[in-house]
Amino acid sequence: MSLVAVTVFVIAYALIASDRVNIGLPGLNGFEVAKRLRQQPALQNAVLVAMTGYGRESDRQRSREAGFDHHLVKPGDFGKVLEILATVSESPAR
Repeated sequence: MSLVAVTVFVIAYALIASDRVNIGLPGLNGFEVAKRLRQQPALQNAVLVAMTGYGRESDRQRSREAGFDHHLVKPGDFGKVLEILATVSESPAR
């Protein structure tokens, strides 16, 4: 995993842990954060994972359209998170 990807993960985790970003709330929500990250050339290959309480197919589609690579439904499956991290560390590009 690149330093950029680790940095993005740490920043995103800090925002989420402080309840400042929620995928479904008005304003700067998780969808908007993903869109903005995808606009940054240095972050084009970052792997974005949505962790949310929304699990319908339409929610998953909206995540894909926003730029998320994965959509996990709460409570999170730690095994799936490890699987995603292993995949990310194996390949330099998305």
